[in-house]
Amino acid sequence: MWKLPLPALVLTMLETTITNLRYPVAYASIILMVYLSVQDPWTILRLLISIGLESIFSTLYFLHSERSRECLFGVLYAYFYFLSVLWMFPYALVTVRNRAWLTR
Repeated sequence: MWKLPLPALVLTMLETTITNLRYPVAYASIILMVYLSVQDPWTILRLLISIGLESIFSTLYFLHSERSRECLFGVLYAYFYFLSVLWMFPYALVTVRNRAWLTR
């Protein structure tokens, strides 16, 4: 990587930084959402609406580029990811010595 030309090196470092910050930012947002939900219960509804709107934009982009009916699963997958997949990584960190399923 270090032998890449300067523009490619900068883009590679930027992509690596953004990729590595994805989880800390997501979990900090979840902690903030829980804190705000205690004060204002409508925060949960706003979060679910924003997940739906963002996933609609991603789904429309997929539909434009792929022309497939599989785009209909985009919104469902966004909610599935938030409700189940997003929680796997912190659970695996907490139960790292456990040999049960979902910790490897």
